[in-house]
Amino acid sequence: MADGTLTTSVLAFAGALAAMPEDRLVQEWPAPSQPGAFWDGYEDHARDVAFRVYLQLRELAAGVEQRRQPPASEAQRILAQHQLAFRDLTGALAGVREDEFDREPAANEWPLRTVLFHIAMTERGFHALIDWAVARQRGGNVATIAMPDDHRDAVSDPIVESGTLAEVLGRYTALHNRVLTEFTSLDAADLGAPNVWWEGYEVPARFRLHRFDVHLREHTIQVDKTLAGIGHPPSEPERLARHIHCALGQVEGALFGASDTSQDVQQSIATNIETLIAFTQ
Repeated sequence: MADGTLTTSVLAFAGALAAMPEDRLVQEWPAPSQPGAFWDGYEDHARDVAFRVYLQLRELAAGVEQRRQPPASEAQRILAQHQLAFRDLTGALAGVREDEFDREPAANEWPLRTVLFHIAMTERGFHALIDWAVARQRGGNVATIAMPDDHRDAVSDPIVESGTLAEVLGRYTALHNRVLTEFTSLDAADLGAPNVWWEGYEVPARFRLHRFDVHLREHTIQVDKTLAGIGHPPSEPERLARHIHCALGQVEGALFGASDTSQDVQQSIATNIETLIAFTQ
């Protein structure tokens, strides 16, 4: 994962950006006290600043992917795809107001709360199932492939649908981060561990790990449709914030298993971004 300071700084900047009125994107921001690499090729309008943050994150991700040692494993590459999908979701939600969280886009259609709860519950199920399959294979237990009914509650914290958007998203984020931490060291044998769920036939853990990404993409589309249905088309600042979330996700994914790579650059970018947050207010 990315340095915690970088993730915190980027999310704070993106959140402030998403809340910005569109007409502020063309307003000038104060010039930096130390002009240089951060501003090269860009002006000091808010829109350009947002794209400069995006560019720095993309540069960092490419550099980490090039320099990291050891190279990313298959499991880490799969989880990096999942992280990018996760950040696309958090970016899509960045501009959502609390009064929109329970608003139905149409009669009997899911509000955002239900969509997010379903995403979290499904990820919880995938987490438990992969945990069971890998532990079973490592332990040499070949007799029982189907996961016991109580295993999900034994290995995963419960997911609660109630609370504010920040609270529900926070609980899902904690589960998501646990998945990344626990599965980043899976090897090729682990990825082949057979498991059975609603499909009714065996699939390898590799397939289930890829399903994290696919399922998130499916329901992020639903989030987009729900926002359209409740009359909240994304503003330009919200669209920029979503791109920044995704750029952060690429950095975070590139660092799985190699978090020490480019730490000085991570800290420098975080420091730059922290100086910008006040100008978005």
